[in-house]
Amino acid sequence: MSAWLPAASPVEGMRLFCFPHAGAGASAYRAWTGPLARSGIAVCPVQLPGRENRMGEPAFRAVEPLVDALVMGLADRLVPPFALFGHSMGALVAFELAHALRERGAPLPAQLFVSGRIAPQLTDPRGKLHDLSDAELGARLAELDGMPAALLADPEVLAFLLPLLRADLAVNEDYRYSPRPPLPMPITAFGGTGDPKVTEAELRAWAEQTDAAFAAHSLPGGHFFVQESMRSLLGFLAVELSRTLAAPRVPGQGAR
Repeated sequence: MSAWLPAASPVEGMRLFCFPHAGAGASAYRAWTGPLARSGIAVCPVQLPGRENRMGEPAFRAVEPLVDALVMGLADRLVPPFALFGHSMGALVAFELAHALRERGAPLPAQLFVSGRIAPQLTDPRGKLHDLSDAELGARLAELDGMPAALLADPEVLAFLLPLLRADLAVNEDYRYSPRPPLPMPITAFGGTGDPKVTEAELRAWAEQTDAAFAAHSLPGGHFFVQESMRSLLGFLAVELSRTLAAPRVPGQGAR
């Protein structure tokens, strides 16, 4: 156990490192452990600073230093075979981590799963959330079903949670894409059919980020379809990771 991986599954085999959405912690993936373990997949939820057991640490506000810290913090755990999954902000973090590993000549993930986020090379036409007032931000979170109504109605809870949420949103919304060659591993993108933050075209644009296989799946639900359609999503992950594990390794993956 480590600060970065407080609840990694003990299952041997393919490891799936999971990165949470803005404001969330590793516990967002707690319910995934049992179902995916039955398919031989070890769920490894990554705990970022500023939340849950790392509440006393400052949260990052930019993706570059966060990814640098992840490379160091997870170096001894990113041993093949492994894959990366991220939802919303987490998708961006997983994507940039895959690039950072390649740039450093480190072992690469066998597959990258991105969820609930527009492709990184696109400019998001939607307004930024992290600059909104507390009241406006609370209203937008309510529209996205991103936080229980009881918490949104509690000023003290909001005052406690919003600084972390703003920091995470800044990581995602202030991101500037740097063109690089496509990644060598397959990418699978997931989106919600009713997600106001990602259109199907924006989701499918992730295809430009890989020179291997690409697939996109739209599942019922809004921005947090990962909760509403969890069973279907885990089914896709189990099938694709089992197929990836059985396939011949792509040159360069899992090697320095």
